[in-house]
Amino acid sequence: MTNIGRKPIFVDKAGGTTKIDKFILLPRNLPKRLEPGEQLLEYAPDLSVLTDNLLSLWALDSLGKFHKVEERIMKDLIEKVKQKRKHDT
Repeated sequence: MTNIGRKPIFVDKAGGTTKIDKFILLPRNLPKRLEPGEQLLEYAPDLSVLTDNLLSLWALDSLGKFHKVEERIMKDLIEKVKQKRKHDT
């Protein structure tokens, strides 16, 4: 996650939406205040939601605003997970 805005944000949660349901990730480093330009790298042990059924990934700030991951970045992430799954089998 990167705060590309001009003001600090306080990221409370991260999650996403699939064709079937919504989900919340259980990150290790949230909640976290992000200054403008500051990045946060998060880890998720369960990548099972990263399939073609994924519609969106997002972070939720303390004001209730959703910050969505760009679609091209999300698709690239899904493709990388697919390649890893192929390599692991």
